[in-house]
Amino acid sequence: MSYEEKIKENEYDWSRLTTDEMGRKRYTNQENESACLGIDVSKYQGDIDWRKVKNDGIEFAILRGGYRGSGNGEIVLDEKFLENIQQATDAGINIGVYFFSQAITEAEAIEEANFLLEHTKEYTITYPFVFDMEEFGVEENRIDTLTIDERTVISRAFCDTIQTSGKKAMIYGGNSWLLNRLQPWEIQHYDLWLAEYSGEPSYPYQFQIWQYSDSGVVDGIATKVDMNLSFYDYSKNEENETEKTED
Repeated sequence: MSYEEKIKENEYDWSRLTTDEMGRKRYTNQENESACLGIDVSKYQGDIDWRKVKNDGIEFAILRGGYRGSGNGEIVLDEKFLENIQQATDAGINIGVYFFSQAITEAEAIEEANFLLEHTKEYTITYPFVFDMEEFGVEENRIDTLTIDERTVISRAFCDTIQTSGKKAMIYGGNSWLLNRLQPWEIQHYDLWLAEYSGEPSYPYQFQIWQYSDSGVVDGIATKVDMNLSFYDYSKNEENETEKTED
């Protein structure tokens, strides 16, 4: 049996996807439930006026909690994280967090998950804790030699640590990463955050959040910002279980 036969395809109806005059995507399912509009940010967005962000229609934000150095492997707290999580919470925005990983062992992935859990324990996190490992162009990149199996095991170690704590785990990636750099049938145990900058997603399998642009404009943020649609409203369940908005 091929892995394609093991994985459920998503059932989103992209004829229900629209784009408004600001370039923002909207999606409404057959039950007239709308996908949630969100952003993700890190220190690169600088100082953010979160009340303006909220008033501009943003319902959730996924904040970078930290990253591991691509060369020395040291974990670093995003310098804007504590400011962002406090001010976004005060503004009434639903919060998720992500870690930019360079883990090369299961132990390092577990360390990264525990780092996020430690730095968010005083806050209400309704959106997922996200594992973000991806290729990027630097001379020294410690994950370059990992095999598909190793990347998958490392991703699962992060997610299982998060879910053992009672939180919702998620894996971030583009089409190629999710299909070719990880084992697709193994990561379907977790929620997925798809990065694909196109008119509509082409990723065939189930995913919960779509990052559709890296050049959004949002009041209260001076830079361009990543834009996202969440097809599940994570904020509606206190136990952080998914609420489906798919057809």
